[in-house]
Amino acid sequence: MKKIVNKFVVIAMLLLAVVAIVPTNVLANTITKYAASRNEYQKTTEGIEVSFNEEESKIIYVIPEDFAGEEVYFNIVEDLMTTLEGSYVPGANAPFKIEVINNSDYEYHYLKDSLTIDTLTFDSEFNEEYPLYGEEVWYQYVNGQALGKYIKDAVAFDGSKIRASYSINRTSNAAIISLFKNSEEFVNDKYQGCSIKSNISNGSLACQKIMTDEVLGQELIAQGYEGGISDLNKYYLDYFNAIDGSSATKLEDLSQTSILKILSGNRFQNRETNSEVNELGYNWFYNECLFITPESDVDGNMITYNDLDSTYTIGAYMRGENDIFEKVFQNDLGNIESGDLKSLRSFEMYLSGPKTTNVFMDMNFGFMMSFKLEREVIYGEVVSGYVDTEGNILADSEISSGIVGEEYQTEAKDIEGYKLITVEGNETGKYIDGTIYVTYYYDKNVGTGDVEIMPPQTGYETSTISKVMIPNIIVYKKKEEKLI
Repeated sequence: MKKIVNKFVVIAMLLLAVVAIVPTNVLANTITKYAASRNEYQKTTEGIEVSFNEEESKIIYVIPEDFAGEEVYFNIVEDLMTTLEGSYVPGANAPFKIEVINNSDYEYHYLKDSLTIDTLTFDSEFNEEYPLYGEEVWYQYVNGQALGKYIKDAVAFDGSKIRASYSINRTSNAAIISLFKNSEEFVNDKYQGCSIKSNISNGSLACQKIMTDEVLGQELIAQGYEGGISDLNKYYLDYFNAIDGSSATKLEDLSQTSILKILSGNRFQNRETNSEVNELGYNWFYNECLFITPESDVDGNMITYNDLDSTYTIGAYMRGENDIFEKVFQNDLGNIESGDLKSLRSFEMYLSGPKTTNVFMDMNFGFMMSFKLEREVIYGEVVSGYVDTEGNILADSEISSGIVGEEYQTEAKDIEGYKLITVEGNETGKYIDGTIYVTYYYDKNVGTGDVEIMPPQTGYETSTISKVMIPNIIVYKKKEEKLI
């Protein structure tokens, strides 16, 4: 959807989420306090028309005249990309609106709990590329050239692989400056020609070189971190635990002050390749930096940036920690009658100023949304009754329901001591807007007495007995007897 710059942003590429199985030997299980599940996404229901009002940053969906679907699915990922694509700086906001016009002959309403909000996913691409290219898919920065697409062993809080273009940059944070100051090669306030007395200058080629995997990795090894770059996360833990007097075993468990220090400093052109540091940056961004909020709650109370907390982030919505969007969708898209137009109140995407740091510069980012409308469906009933010639109920009535126009079918019952004589009503047919009665009429196998069953004989007349559960039960009685 966008890109972060300092002058921040992303030419965000919002991609449709596709559920895919990732090889278990490739993705490690990552336990994180931000853990969330992503929803499945499909294409917007065929036939729905989409247009845009650029001046109002509005997405307009039209349900056409000939549409009769019982459910309408709106995947607004690509439409958000069209509406919000651009570059954003920390503290920036981007408003957008959604409008639904119902030109069909039916009434539609928002389907409760159908709203989804998620991070982007690239697992489908990864699963296609890994069998073909193997280790070549892993990102690395060699001799000034970026290679590969995915950060090796990095698993996001939503369980997906982290794509390099959606990962963080390596910066000259305080911990790295301290590492080089402790080096044997640090002489006269310089390391390999780079002045790091107070900071590392982004304009120095020497300084840029010492931020590469080769040089930084060698220095980590020299100071006891045998894995080199793969142990950068361990170095950060040691460094900040010592400062904070803490005993965190994962970077995300450090204090927010320390996390922000890891995610600060001058940016260099190579992206971070350490898996846990990347996970920290990605998870932090979607759970602490990227907010979505309606302009007001369902009661019309305006929501300002001062009102926002972490429950308004993408990750929080994924974990179900905030239902404000759900309530707004229910309220604003409640019932859309034929020929009606309904608009969702304005929404805003917002980037936290204090928490969106230099590591996110030039990082692609975006989010996914979908919701459903449901057609107002009319149901009819069919009641099957089972009685004898005296109007006595022989078995419980059977009641079925279905959408008007759908087929129904009723059945007789085997009732001990009785035989089926006739059926009143249609045993099969289509549901109507109302109730259809079907009567199964029985007589005793023996001892039927004066009851004569159709067809009528001479001296008999037709009459109706009282309605007992089922109307229109017809029997024939002798003239001189009273009707039941």
